[in-house]
Amino acid sequence: MSPIEAPATLAASYAYCRNVTRRAGSSFYYPLWLLPKAKRRAMYALYAFCRIADDIGDGPGSSEERRERLDVYRQSLRHGTPATPELPALFDTLDRYAIPRLRLEEILDGVAMDLTPKRYQTWTELQQYCYLVAGAVGLACLAIWGGDRPEAQSAAIRCGEAFQLTNILRDLREDAAQGRVYLPQDDLAAAGCTEQNLLAGALNDNLLRLVQSQTERAREAFVDAAALQRWLPDDSRAVYSAMWRTYRELLHEIERRQGDVFSRRIRLGRARRLWIAASALRNQPLMESLAQ
Repeated sequence: MSPIEAPATLAASYAYCRNVTRRAGSSFYYPLWLLPKAKRRAMYALYAFCRIADDIGDGPGSSEERRERLDVYRQSLRHGTPATPELPALFDTLDRYAIPRLRLEEILDGVAMDLTPKRYQTWTELQQYCYLVAGAVGLACLAIWGGDRPEAQSAAIRCGEAFQLTNILRDLREDAAQGRVYLPQDDLAAAGCTEQNLLAGALNDNLLRLVQSQTERAREAFVDAAALQRWLPDDSRAVYSAMWRTYRELLHEIERRQGDVFSRRIRLGRARRLWIAASALRNQPLMESLAQ
């Protein structure tokens, strides 16, 4: 991330965040249009922060150089210094929706975990990573959407686990090529898999057993996450429904391909993503869609 002069106005900062979200090609860009304008702008600011933090973590340079850039970004957040274009909008969002800065620090902690690839021995260890990179994001979203109660927070954290597990599954081979193996070592051993199997990307019985065990774990998380819909205010249910359905559809695609996440990347086309966003307006209970 190169130094960029902060926008002259708050409106310019929010416009910058919107453009970051649009250019990223995120699956969430269209669902965000289901929110009223103020909440939508706040989500753009949050997304831009997460996108830029990820870009620092995945950017050029050694892990030490990237960690230093991430620390500079963290200091701007802590001290309220609008050093980059997205930060004025982000600070305004934090104030308007009473989002604890701890949530954003946790997100940066998750980015920092990927600077030095590590292994997770158990699901409990992986859950902590999922919380930092996805659950904390869900809690920040919840503050913007409303319905911030203990039951909703638990469902938001489970949603983060569902989304992150889906990401991990569809990126198994690419991540392994970068030295990143997120699935618990205990689960690899139980399925009779090695990291070399992931790199080879040839689906065999052991790999299929591994992927199936993780899709089952993700399905359970999606069931728990579906409960969040009922605790959201009316103007936020559709956006959550669209996001949940988008990632559940990605998991469905993995299941339809019988666990083959290696031959080609799992993705949803633009038309499919638009259809999901439009169908979310019907506000069908997510538990009903699980039964279909």
